[in-house]
Amino acid sequence: MQNILLIIDPFLREPSNEAINVISELHAELQRKNNSMNSYIEVFFPSHSKMTLKDYMQDTHARGKQVVGVFSLGSYANITENLEWVNLLGRDLKECIIEKNIPFLGICFSHQLFASLYGATVDFVPDRENIPGKKYNEFRKISILHPRIKLIQDNTNEFISKAKHEQEVKNIPEELELTCTSEHCKVEGLAHKKYPAFSIQSHPEEFHESRGGWDFVKKFISFFISETKLKITTDGHR
Repeated sequence: MQNILLIIDPFLREPSNEAINVISELHAELQRKNNSMNSYIEVFFPSHSKMTLKDYMQDTHARGKQVVGVFSLGSYANITENLEWVNLLGRDLKECIIEKNIPFLGICFSHQLFASLYGATVDFVPDRENIPGKKYNEFRKISILHPRIKLIQDNTNEFISKAKHEQEVKNIPEELELTCTSEHCKVEGLAHKKYPAFSIQSHPEEFHESRGGWDFVKKFISFFISETKLKITTDGHR
């Protein structure tokens, strides 16, 4: 069975080609170093597809393939707009990805969507009128707090990542826990307490000379693949 590393791009204006290219190249870089890493990239566009994510997952299974990890990207959509396609995406993420134990990382908008699925409040950042452009657009230092993320990130305590957002998560639901924070955003990262589902408010796929964000993404790709190998070993399947 072929393994798919899925990128969900919930774009409104135009596809997130740069983010898709970065994740694809980091995946290829890991494959060049590890010949046993049997996976390839597929991209799903929920805002412009005729099928839902649930349809896509069913089609993938029918094609004899399996999704082994999911990156869900940012968007110009806001959670507070209550858009129908966003609600459908959230429903399917929860039902078909997160609670099926498929490793997941939500970025920016998808971080907020992930949090909202479990009851978090999402709203505009405080003092928005005094922020240039009424949204954050900055590189910031992200502190990693939680041992689960530190384990994935080889005990890294902090990294620099690009923040581009006008909304943020305001509280932490019972089923989730805080993993990352920063000076300008308390809830920078979340994890589900039961499932291998994580999120980050900033954009680690954006280039910074430290390459900290890219390393963050690359280690999540490795985590996705290692989780799949663990499940195969545990289940006794090839």
